[in-house]
Amino acid sequence: MELNIGIDSEQRKNIAGGLSKLLAERIRALGIKAPGSYSAFAALTAINEGTGEESAEEMIRELVRGQETVVRTAREACWPDQTRHQRGK
Repeated sequence: MELNIGIDSEQRKNIAGGLSKLLAERIRALGIKAPGSYSAFAALTAINEGTGEESAEEMIRELVRGQETVVRTAREACWPDQTRHQRGK
């Protein structure tokens, strides 16, 4: 089942491309070389990409895991000393 949100696949590609360019510009503004392709960006993630064959329950589980990863990464980036201490390091 595909979720219809009123945009076609071409529009989704254009949106994703625009967001990728925006993200790359922000990375370069920090003085870091930005990944040059979507696959290079995707290789940097710690969040699993689904196959599309998962059940609804598994999709929700993966969504929660992904959100937990985002929160953990943000905490480690913003407060590295505190998160190291909380993990017992």
